Amino acid sequence: MSEVKKFKSALDSPVTLEVEGNINSQGVFLAVDNSTILLAPSDAPALCLAILEAVGVTRQGEDFLAGALESLQFHIEEQERATAEARERVELEAEALELFNVVREHDGEPRVATWDGFHAGTMEVYLLLARRARELAKEATK
Repeated sequence: MSEVKKFKSALDSPVTLEVEGNINSQGVFLAVDNSTILLAPSDAPALCLAILEAVGVTRQGEDFLAGALESLQFHIEEQERATAEARERVELEAEALELFNVVREHDGEPRVATWDGFHAGTMEVYLLLARRARELAKEATK
């Protein structure tokens, strides 16, 4: 179930920020007046961090907000690292599949578009080959 949270500034602004979303949604809706944006759940920590930093909260000190800032930054960095690792894995799998298809073509076999239906060990061997090919290419450019 979705609940709308409303935030009204302590300043004399007539504008109210409405935030709506839930765990099962595709994102969080932020609405101000007649403008609405959809924020990915994964972007929420970065938005929180930006707001806290914009109002001058720093990581110095031992208060709750400084600790929250530190936790948000850690979470964001972990999320970025996981995203980069996942992207790297997808790229490496594509390179491994290309190497696999070169061998298949050499053996008179048709090319394949995915690893579906192949033993996981086969993919792992070609991932090793793709990593080594990257290393050799990097060494060759030195």
